Amino acid sequence: MTIIEIENLSAGYEGKVIIEKCNLSIQHDDFIGIIGPNGGGKTTFLKALMGLIPLRTGQIRVFDNEKQVPKILIGYLPQINHIDKKFPITVREVVLSGLIQTRNWLQLPSKNTESKLQHNLQLLGIESLQHKIIGELSGGQMQRAFLGRAIIASPKLLVLDEPSTFVDSNFESELYDILENLNKEMAIVMVNHDLGTISSRVKTIACVNRNFNYHPSNEVTTEMLEQYHCPMDIIAHGAVPHRILHNHN
Repeated sequence: MTIIEIENLSAGYEGKVIIEKCNLSIQHDDFIGIIGPNGGGKTTFLKALMGLIPLRTGQIRVFDNEKQVPKILIGYLPQINHIDKKFPITVREVVLSGLIQTRNWLQLPSKNTESKLQHNLQLLGIESLQHKIIGELSGGQMQRAFLGRAIIASPKLLVLDEPSTFVDSNFESELYDILENLNKEMAIVMVNHDLGTISSRVKTIACVNRNFNYHPSNEVTTEMLEQYHCPMDIIAHGAVPHRILHNHN
C-alpha cells in the first residue's frame, strides 16, 4: 500500500539545486536506507520529503488507505548536532512534544497518553530520566529521547537522519532492534553511513549524490558505489570483521 509518491523531485537552497531527478514510491512497510557522500543531498531529500523546504520541480503526493490526502503523520529524528541543548525542557516534555501535530501538547496528558508516554520511555530505557533537563543527558540518552518524540504519535512514516550518531554502543544494537519492530507498524526512511548496518537492517537502498538512485534490495556492492560516485567503504561483519578493498594492479 503506497503512502507517499514522489515524482521528478528537485530541491535546494538559495537558487542552487542540491538534489534532482528523484522518483520514489514509499510503501507502508518499507525500510529504506539512504547512502551517499557528504554534501550529496541526503538531508535535503529528507527535508523535501517532510515538506520543510519548497520543491523546485516535481510533486509529492501522500495517501491514507489508498486515498490521496493533504498530509500524513511523519515522525522525525534529526541529527543530534542540530539540537539546542540549552533549551530548558525535560525529557518527558520532549517526548510529549511529538504530539504537537495531533493535540495541544502543553495540556495535561490524558490517561491513555500518559500510558503511551511511559511505555515509550520504558521501551527506550529512559523512564528514570523523564524529569531531567535535556541538556544534562549524554548523546546516546538524548538520541533516545528524541526517538521517543518521533514515535509517540504513531506516525505513518518515521524519518531518521544518522540515528546511530552519538549513540552509545550498548544502545546501538537495541536501537536497530527497536526500528525493526517499529517497521511492523510504520514505514521507515533512514540516512546512515554505516554500510554494515544498512545492508543487514534495511529492506531497500537509495544512493543520493545530487541524483537519486533507488535499488529494490538491501545489497550494497562496490559497483553500485562506483556507479553513483558514493565514496564509502563496505565493511563485512563475520568471525573476523574486515573492509573490502579494490583489487590492486
